[in-house]
Amino acid sequence: MASLGVRVLVVRLPPSVHGDGDHGFVPALIDIARQKRYSAHVGDGMNRWPAVHRLDAARLYRQALEKGTAGAVYHGVADQGIPFRDIAAVIGRRLNIPVVSKSPEEAADHFGWLAAFVAH
Repeated sequence: MASLGVRVLVVRLPPSVHGDGDHGFVPALIDIARQKRYSAHVGDGMNRWPAVHRLDAARLYRQALEKGTAGAVYHGVADQGIPFRDIAAVIGRRLNIPVVSKSPEEAADHFGWLAAFVAH
């Protein structure tokens, strides 16, 4: 049987891929903060939010396809992520609104469908 020349590799991306004009997690957090008139994080806010810019993710895919090794795993983020309280602080500063801590029990009410992502 002839080889089909198929090469399998894996590209892993963090939950948040962002860039100008996107409609993902961060814009949703900004909208929630605007509506509630405060920005929030859960607990001490030290849970980390890994992310990658969409242009960096595109470069990773291209490099993996052009130069990747069969069987390799390529990761779209090289660090542990940003503490969520830092994200909440930037949103608060940019919107000129306070930043508050929510308990895990209050997270669902504040963040809605995003609660599962921001609380871990």
